[in-house]
Amino acid sequence: MSRPNRNDVIRRYRERIATLPVTTKPDQTLLTAADVEIERLISDRIREFDPDAVIIGEEDGRDDERAEVTDVSKLLYVIDPIDGTAEFVRAGHREFAGR
Repeated sequence: MSRPNRNDVIRRYRERIATLPVTTKPDQTLLTAADVEIERLISDRIREFDPDAVIIGEEDGRDDERAEVTDVSKLLYVIDPIDGTAEFVRAGHREFAGR
């Protein structure tokens, strides 16, 4: 069986968008299980080819200084799993990106 990709995940959640739980983060932006799953999927794939990479994910919940970012010997990846979650959660709207 093949691994799911971000498009599979997006499609699966969009098929049940009317019942998808949506929470609001402290910064008043929206968060869904799709955001979390896609971010984990992308992070896992990055780690497969670059185990030492520094990964900052929008949904990782960290708000510290991220000292590891100053290590210039490692590649830095910044992940926004679904750009436009507010549009993603609105049935019929397509102005979001999951790439």
